[in-house]
Amino acid sequence: MAEQLHMPPPSPAPSFTANPDERAAPATGAAPAPPAPGAPGRVRVISWAARARREAGPIGWAAFLASSWTWCIGMFLPVLMIRDYGGWGWAVFALPNVLGAAAMGWVLRDAAASRTVQDAHGAACRWFSLVTIAFHAYFLLALIPSLIGDTFVGLALAVIPLVAILWGRGGRRAPLTGALVLALSVLAMLGYLALQGLPHASTPAKPRLDLLWLGPVCAFGFFLCPYLDLTFHRARQSCTRAGGKTAFGVGFGVFFLLMIVFTALYAQPLAGALRGTSHYSVRSDLFVGVLAVHLGTQAAFTVVAHAAAVRDAAGCDAGGWWLRAFATTVGIVALALLCRWTVDRYAVYRGLWGQRLATSELIYRLFMAFYGLVFPTYAWLFMVPSLRRRRPVAAQPPRPATVIFFGGVLVLAAPGFWLGFIEGRMVWLVPALALVLVSRALLPKGPPIVEPVTE
Repeated sequence: MAEQLHMPPPSPAPSFTANPDERAAPATGAAPAPPAPGAPGRVRVISWAARARREAGPIGWAAFLASSWTWCIGMFLPVLMIRDYGGWGWAVFALPNVLGAAAMGWVLRDAAASRTVQDAHGAACRWFSLVTIAFHAYFLLALIPSLIGDTFVGLALAVIPLVAILWGRGGRRAPLTGALVLALSVLAMLGYLALQGLPHASTPAKPRLDLLWLGPVCAFGFFLCPYLDLTFHRARQSCTRAGGKTAFGVGFGVFFLLMIVFTALYAQPLAGALRGTSHYSVRSDLFVGVLAVHLGTQAAFTVVAHAAAVRDAAGCDAGGWWLRAFATTVGIVALALLCRWTVDRYAVYRGLWGQRLATSELIYRLFMAFYGLVFPTYAWLFMVPSLRRRRPVAAQPPRPATVIFFGGVLVLAAPGFWLGFIEGRMVWLVPALALVLVSRALLPKGPPIVEPVTE
């Protein structure tokens, strides 16, 4: 494809179907060379990684997918949706989320299709993971501590290294780690139900008519963002064609759905804490301690999974990688602490029409703009295959001209998203989303494909 487009072929992004040492082996079908003397550990690592992939199976990867996707969106956005719109708000969140994530197992039919997408859009995938890690840093260090106390910070910081150790070198125990995290969350849900029981129906704070304008934006984000998630590509490349469908179908249609049902169960206490009408602490409220285990463990797994994905994509042996990783970590933590200082210093945002919004929720919604506007717009412009043969958008990375066009679309659409998500005028989401959708037809065309001459 790159030769037809008169451009150098992109350097392939590392896939997750093998350990880095395995990928370096020649794919000639010949027997592998005998191990070098004095290097038994290397052979053993490769054996463990290969055995883990064989033994995980579709259900193991289903648990991995559910845990990797249960993060600060699935664990908190339904709280806001139920507070504002009741049960219908949860449904508008859940339906496109489950269907959009599960569909990736069918759209990318096999590991080769996943590698093609990852190779062409590796930079965007890495940015997706970095923003996700930054989002979780804010979630763990600022947002949740403001609701249930700073003890949660210590719990979360203690869990992250434990999950990283369990993850193993090269992610050889990634499916097992995801399954254990999922099982712990199920136990937390049962414990929460035993302590608190089922919640009572609440009165929506906003008119449900807003869901007519909000629903298409939810579908736009949840159907397109999964293709930028490197943890999804890891799972898809580790499964067969049929196994991938099973993993994504069960992972999101059963396991992940159960996790966001859990979010609906604890939505009211967290909504009350966000309004300031209720005050909870991990130390004094047992059900909050159970909830903190779920929030901290799931968030820790997501951080570890995306950090490992970025490391694999960058090349674990690349010169200076550890220095870049340290600088990135310091920058992300500094950003989260700055957000926390902002929340403590300016507790309330007063909107253009006099409405009040907690600053912690404002920052959360600003992070959500990446998943409601920035990343799905990229996928819409550059990853969805074009029906025109001369512009196979999904087969090539964006060019400088199209990146500039992409930035212009974001600038034009951002005011409408601000008015909708921050100022509460949801109807403005309609023209903003329409602008993004129409922009696909105006995307600058690349050079036409030259068909090979057949005699």
